[in-house]
Amino acid sequence: MLGDAQADALTRIAVSGRLLDVLVGPAGAGKTTAMNALRRAWEAEHGSGSVIGLAPSAVAAQVLADDLGIATENTAKWWQNHLIHGTTLEEGQLVIIDEASLAGTLSLERITHLAQDAGAKVLLVGDYAQL
Repeated sequence: MLGDAQADALTRIAVSGRLLDVLVGPAGAGKTTAMNALRRAWEAEHGSGSVIGLAPSAVAAQVLADDLGIATENTAKWWQNHLIHGTTLEEGQLVIIDEASLAGTLSLERITHLAQDAGAKVLLVGDYAQL
């Protein structure tokens, strides 16, 4: 069950119309629960597989994949796949970048730019107590 603050944050993210939104909270605040609810709602609107996950490390990406049941990758490998294989984003996709405070500015800029070109949305998720 989502708390009132979680439900409010997710509603604002889902309907903001912005290219980039941020979900910030300390460990244990319910970010994973909120992201899971957002994933389900997003996929109900945009179709199965319309939510992908990225994280600055392979370990963090695997945790995100396990927690949300979505395809995930670390940001560096995803970018290499983009350059080598043409992997890209699609209109209507939601790109969740977990542990975003640990991601490099260049990686975030590149991914956000591709999302903008494709008509996708980026959600940066993190803990203000990290880094």
